[in-house]
Amino acid sequence: MICMYCRAPLLAEPPVFLCAACGATPRRRSFHALFHAGRLFPSHGEAKALCIAEERRNMMFLVRHYRITPAGLYGNHGKGTVEGIDIQDLKPFSDASFDLVTAIGVLDYVPDAPAAFASVARVLKPGGLFVLHILSHLLHDGDEPPVLAATKFSTDSWLAHYPRDVPISTFRYRRQWVMRVLTEAGLSTEMVTNDDPGGEQTFFLARRPPSPAASSRRRRASPRRGSR
Repeated sequence: MICMYCRAPLLAEPPVFLCAACGATPRRRSFHALFHAGRLFPSHGEAKALCIAEERRNMMFLVRHYRITPAGLYGNHGKGTVEGIDIQDLKPFSDASFDLVTAIGVLDYVPDAPAAFASVARVLKPGGLFVLHILSHLLHDGDEPPVLAATKFSTDSWLAHYPRDVPISTFRYRRQWVMRVLTEAGLSTEMVTNDDPGGEQTFFLARRPPSPAASSRRRRASPRRGSR
């Protein structure tokens, strides 16, 4: 077994959570595999991406193809980050602003997922892609709505960027419910899994349909069957 991020051997027996060489988690390794499978490439140059609370190492790959706007949910996520973004209402951004929106490990903390999906659909350009990942232990089969999993305060070091007095809730989601509500938001959705040594990782790839004009142009540009 090798790490899909740094290509170093994974020395421990499964399940392997962290790579000993680079520290990559199953989620990061799987995002890397998705990227190199060509699933996240834009269809044109000068593409724009909104990366919500995204890992810097993931953005290192995306920046090869996109002009990135990094956004944080709370606190200070670093220089150049648009702060105080609420995925449930992306009001700082205009309609049809981005070719790609990523929310990797974000929805776990969002109480109103339908509002988030509608908000993302609004800021996606026609043909744009929304990449969503939910932590494996918070994602299960079924079509039931999300339920509260736990609530804590930002006392752990990895939550240090959260306001100290803000309760942080996590929610359990069902795969078929996520697929259905993304579709109801007007996004054409597929579920992609990666069999990582640290456990199966699930991504939802939800695309806003292209505009009728763009579809018509592609049909006119395609050679007719039997033409020379």
